[in-house]
Amino acid sequence: MEYITLKGTKDGVTIVLSDEETFEKILLELKEKLIKTKSFFSKAKNNLLITGRIMTQTDRLELEQTIMSILPDNTQIDYQEGVCAEKVNQDEPADYTMFFEGTLRSGRSVESKGNIVVIGDVNPGAEIVAKGNVIVMGVLRGTVHAGYPNNRNAYIIALNLAPTQLRIADIITRAPDNEVRKHITTEKAYLKDDTIYIDEYLNKI
Repeated sequence: MEYITLKGTKDGVTIVLSDEETFEKILLELKEKLIKTKSFFSKAKNNLLITGRIMTQTDRLELEQTIMSILPDNTQIDYQEGVCAEKVNQDEPADYTMFFEGTLRSGRSVESKGNIVVIGDVNPGAEIVAKGNVIVMGVLRGTVHAGYPNNRNAYIIALNLAPTQLRIADIITRAPDNEVRKHITTEKAYLKDDTIYIDEYLNKI
């Protein structure tokens, strides 16, 4: 199984890293792929976009050193953790809560090693990734991954829960196609017996 995907774009190359394998194996496979495709990079725009995996600053440094040891010196490296991640402190404690105020628009993402509270809406095409819980004080229409990567006690709460995709730990659910919601109320998504359940949430957030 391959854990790295290279995608050519008009602006350069996007490298998608899997989050289902250790960083050491990811790094080894990336090195092998870059060596095999080195001639391609000499002709293409050397703009690399790294996405698909949450990395520490140490991981990023090691990744960049590997890339620059193989590719030309003019290679530019940028990161999108998820879609387009807000930068977070990698030293956050597990019980840390990150607050994001405003609308999270398509193409943006916020990530945290703790909990995330969004005071606003989450539009389709936006993404939230948290190791803890996610609370949206507005309409949730985007993608949310709570309990990343394996916290099965995490939950998701929204004043209006109409997501593109919900994920808690390793379990994923999607909104039914063409669903019309007649009754809108605050709801909570949680994991039980390998299934994501959504119930009306009566308590105050």
